Amino acid sequence: MTAFASGLPIRSVALFSPAWPAGEVANGIVSYVAVMRNALRRLGVSPIVLATRLDSAPESGVLPLDRELSGESAAAWKRFESAVCQRIDPERARAVHVDRAIAHVLENRGSDVSLIEMEESFGWARRVARRGVVPVVVRLHGPWFLNGPARGVPVDARFRRRDRAERQGLLAASAISAPCRDVLERTQRHFELPLEDAAVIPNPIEPVPAAAQWHLAASDPGEIVFVGRFDRHKGGDRMIEAFARVAAERPDTRLTFVGPDPGLVDPRGRRWTLEEFAQECLGSARPRLRWLGLQPSDRVRELRRRARVVVVASRYENFPYAALEAMAMGCPLVSTRTGGLSEVVEDGRNALTCEPNDPAGLSRCILALLADGELAARLGAQALRDSRERYDPDVVARATLDFYRGVLARTRAA
Repeated sequence: MTAFASGLPIRSVALFSPAWPAGEVANGIVSYVAVMRNALRRLGVSPIVLATRLDSAPESGVLPLDRELSGESAAAWKRFESAVCQRIDPERARAVHVDRAIAHVLENRGSDVSLIEMEESFGWARRVARRGVVPVVVRLHGPWFLNGPARGVPVDARFRRRDRAERQGLLAASAISAPCRDVLERTQRHFELPLEDAAVIPNPIEPVPAAAQWHLAASDPGEIVFVGRFDRHKGGDRMIEAFARVAAERPDTRLTFVGPDPGLVDPRGRRWTLEEFAQECLGSARPRLRWLGLQPSDRVRELRRRARVVVVASRYENFPYAALEAMAMGCPLVSTRTGGLSEVVEDGRNALTCEPNDPAGLSRCILALLADGELAARLGAQALRDSRERYDPDVVARATLDFYRGVLARTRAA
């Protein structure tokens, strides 16, 4: 079966992914690509995944870009890479490599590929679009002017260079889509671009079987789960600070922290590890924090299922899978109100919310759900309904295909 609209066939699309496989990589773009690939297949489209890094054995339909260049191409690339690295410009070297590898795939393996969708990061889309092999759709997963400051990255010459490159990538793209209105409007204002044909299409999330969903009776009334990096962006520091307040008021509570520890630099310039920060912040309550690091997706799902409260504490988010995955399980959710999260969570309806960067507000919301199991169950049930109604993969994939067809129609007319 082939997907059609307005007489335009879409047999295959290329989806760019920063790593693979899904479920073993803590990255929202990878999660998005994995869900979209499955949904597009169900609609009769054959997507190929172009992954910059492959962390497992090769699988059908997934092409690791680092292995796509061979022979003379690889030799030429290595000479270029060596020359560029000597000039201390690894970002440009990486951009050229990604561009060459994608072009190699599309020119030699992608005769049926209608277009490629890729993230805005580093402006890589500009080089791919300039080749003119297929139309390029840029998906606004998280522009650097938003995510960089959320991580505490200084706005220096390197920051501005990446920001300019991402603007150039948007200008070169055939079309732009975004998972939320917030990131699209901020991008329009920041880059002073009209983006008139851009579309807002939410990220999809796979439904969770009933047996794996959250239920009040099966949850631990003192268990809190946080899934995210220990950094400023994901608010790992604010999560620990909020737990210090919760632990002082409720000695029966425990926090399970799931995610990597890349380190965090505070406003005074001190760099903290998670362990150092937890010792400083929690004191005698430190044994009630369990840090598990990265975990496979099935393990994360079980941790959420057993928790009484799941927390998203980000300083900024576009459309985070940490929240979507909890909602798809019907988990009671505490979340910050920031970016695209404000379009996903609604205080008192499907979550309890607070302002970002507010550990006191975060702790009040957590304590409210710990104290009221009926409230937790009601919010979780509504979150589950919202997930099914708004973020069903097949619904999102159909909207995405309609958008792709419009892009192809405009491209061919031009």
